[in-house]
Amino acid sequence: MRILRLLLPFLILALATVQIGRALHWFGRDPNAGITIGGPFQLSDSRGRTVTDHDFLGKWMLVYFGYTQCPDFCPATLNAIAGALRELGPLDDKLAVLFVTIDPNRDTQSVVGRYTAQFDPRIVGLTGTPDQTLAIENAYHVAAPSPNYATPNTTGLESIEHSSAIIVMNPAGGFAAIIPGNADAHTIASRLRGVMQ
Repeated sequence: MRILRLLLPFLILALATVQIGRALHWFGRDPNAGITIGGPFQLSDSRGRTVTDHDFLGKWMLVYFGYTQCPDFCPATLNAIAGALRELGPLDDKLAVLFVTIDPNRDTQSVVGRYTAQFDPRIVGLTGTPDQTLAIENAYHVAAPSPNYATPNTTGLESIEHSSAIIVMNPAGGFAAIIPGNADAHTIASRLRGVMQ
């Protein structure tokens, strides 16, 4: 017991170090590996056009990963993002808002397009092949199941565990900020105003 008491402060310090490392990783810097958030990607929009990261250079970019059959969290976040766009007013033309599906087998181009249009026509729905999806998930360090987990014939709402943060990239394509996925419209708008100044 005495040994445990002596070791406890060191165990707490070790745990805190791990948690700080994880936090820095999610904020764009991994102190151990130099990992950054963001990078090249190639996907398709709702009209079937090929879209890459270069198409959004010069604009601030909000990237949110989800799927159209999400029963609760994804629609709530997209509603909040749409509300933030309305609140931002003239600033919204400096933004590109991307919804990237983690379920490409079911979320086809037309499905993603109809889904994002329900929230705001300025939200660009993107899908791709499983390999393209995995590539952008890796670039943005999104925790999600393999894009091959479902077949096109799978139906019904289901909950897929995945990272829910809103990732903000600057006009040069570099990481700028992370906004919690459960933030309301006013919080998202306020955070964006601060970041974009």
